[in-house]
Amino acid sequence: MYLHRKEPLKMSDKIQFSDWTYRYRLIDMKDIPCRELVASPNITDKLLAGLCKIEDPKFYVENVIKEIKKANPKDRKELFTLFLEISKIRNNIEEEIRSYITQEDFEMPITIEWTREEIESYPVLRDVLKIGKEEGLIEGLRQSVIDAIEFKFGYVGEDVREKVNQISDVNQLKELHRKVVLANSLNDII
Repeated sequence: MYLHRKEPLKMSDKIQFSDWTYRYRLIDMKDIPCRELVASPNITDKLLAGLCKIEDPKFYVENVIKEIKKANPKDRKELFTLFLEISKIRNNIEEEIRSYITQEDFEMPITIEWTREEIESYPVLRDVLKIGKEEGLIEGLRQSVIDAIEFKFGYVGEDVREKVNQISDVNQLKELHRKVVLANSLNDII
């Protein structure tokens, strides 16, 4: 069996000595259908399926995360780490994990303590953490603007609240906060 990320198979299909030759068939794991492995009740079978031909990456990722969630809490980090290692080899899985975790309604079903080095070693975790930090910063800036308006003018109308909550640009929110601090009236801001 052959496993690769991007490089095509270069290995010979035989071993040859002076008086004998042994031939074998090379099989690329990504060409093997994985239906049976994905359907298995065994989590390690499901993880192994990630190296095979995945017809529905979204279903696969959701299924594996569901199984990891049901696993013994002390085994979850090891299983999720193995899942991430497999995702490094199969880009379509890595992209699907990123997509799954960044869904608006996603709640992390697995509580795992990660070191900074561990997070940095998995691009999907690093990217999702970066997105989460940025979303948190934006949410914090929105709340700061609303709090500043309320502090300075005594109230925040629902229409103003909606306008502030529609802003997703960090620099625009910082500028709006500065305007609130310097404004003499609510009309100077919006």
